Amino acid sequence: MVQIPILQDFKILALLALFFIGQLLCGQEQTATEEEIQKIITQSQKKSVLDNFYLGFGLGILDSPKINALLQENEIAEIEQNGLLIGFGLTFRISENDFLDFEMNLNSSRNREENFGNSFSELGIHLHYHREFLQVGENYSLSFGAQTSYIDTNMEIYQRNQIVDLTNENFSGNRLSVSYPSFRLGPSLALNWKDTNSGNIFMRIQLQYEINVYSSGWNLDDGQLNNRINEHLNRFNLKLILPLL
Repeated sequence: MVQIPILQDFKILALLALFFIGQLLCGQEQTATEEEIQKIITQSQKKSVLDNFYLGFGLGILDSPKINALLQENEIAEIEQNGLLIGFGLTFRISENDFLDFEMNLNSSRNREENFGNSFSELGIHLHYHREFLQVGENYSLSFGAQTSYIDTNMEIYQRNQIVDLTNENFSGNRLSVSYPSFRLGPSLALNWKDTNSGNIFMRIQLQYEINVYSSGWNLDDGQLNNRINEHLNRFNLKLILPLL
């Protein structure tokens, strides 16, 4: 069969055109697939990853301690209900609107009377879940949540204006130390300030109420306490949280 050269050239050009069109279509499908995969990876990375470190400052307000009545009866300085609250924590992002905080904080106060003083502190480990549920404009959102805590409470009673002679072998310090470990649960509510461009929270004001659900009462660190008092020591926290990352 005689083949016309022009027709052969046309066939070649047509095959080349089909080849490039096929490659272009395959390339677009591949690109779309890669974008979908990257989107899935990005969404999965947002789950259970470290979102930020943060510092917390605020006020811890105790319910009236029952032991204060006994301290007052013996002319010993009572426990101050308001104390300085300082904390450090990590925030993990569970999903787009769900977060989990792991925090250690210290609530402390000091009170002094004429003869006896009182030093009070609470060292706590907290696990706090919170969720953004309402966006207010571009820069604000509201979060609600709940937390569980283990708190080791310590109180030291000491005699003031005492004269100490360290060379005296019969010296004994005039201090009494008692402790009160407890587990607490409670709700929280927070107002978040967010960066307009990134959407990240750069400041949070948080309200919490911790309810004592279990405790063994006051314990004497170096002996046995006969008149053990079971406290509630529920606590209201007002905190300013500043993310660092």
